[in-house]
Amino acid sequence: QPLDTVAYEGWLFFSQAASIVQMNITTRQTVSHTTVGTVYGLAMDFEDALENPREELCNDCDGLCVRQSDMAATCICEAGKRRSEDGNTCVEDQDVFLLADGPRLHSAPLDGSSPFVELPISGLESPVAVANNPNDGHLYWTDPTAGTISRYSFNSGESTVLVTDLDTPDGLAVDCVSSNMYWTDAGRRLIEVSKLDGTDVKALITVGLHEPRGIVVQPALG
Repeated sequence: QPLDTVAYEGWLFFSQAASIVQMNITTRQTVSHTTVGTVYGLAMDFEDALENPREELCNDCDGLCVRQSDMAATCICEAGKRRSEDGNTCVEDQDVFLLADGPRLHSAPLDGSSPFVELPISGLESPVAVANNPNDGHLYWTDPTAGTISRYSFNSGESTVLVTDLDTPDGLAVDCVSSNMYWTDAGRRLIEVSKLDGTDVKALITVGLHEPRGIVVQPALG
């Protein structure tokens, strides 16, 4: 429940219990900052912001420049990127941690250099399993509420529904070698497979299963 809001230079800031959230109005990307206690009011010091433009505080920062004091700021990078050694420039990072949290998907570097940020994906209902394919730059997820499997492109920022009319798609695994994806359907008690674009769907295991959930693949062993 947002308690107060303020907008500045394409970003919407709002406070809630134990955190302040910044949301990019265009991409819907969010960055959350933990606070001590509940923040009931927010205000932006516009004059100070004009006297200390972002390029003087975060040289070459192509992410979000967050002020820490009058003379210092930190460059926070978007999902899928990390800060380089100079602490300002954002570079591509393949080693990220992906998390499904309620109706949202989050990403953060494994080295902890940046906080979790929400991926700008609209139309999510209840994503459960998440799988990343670094070969094609896509993030895949199951949504048992919608009965679908979808994917998100880190390059274009577009999401696409690949498979529909499923009962309870839960676990998901991507085989980067054969370009297949495998998932469990607890409602129908089976494991299915398809191409990464959602075509050529086949039932792989249909007997001996009782509400199958998680699934993993080992491409090197076939």
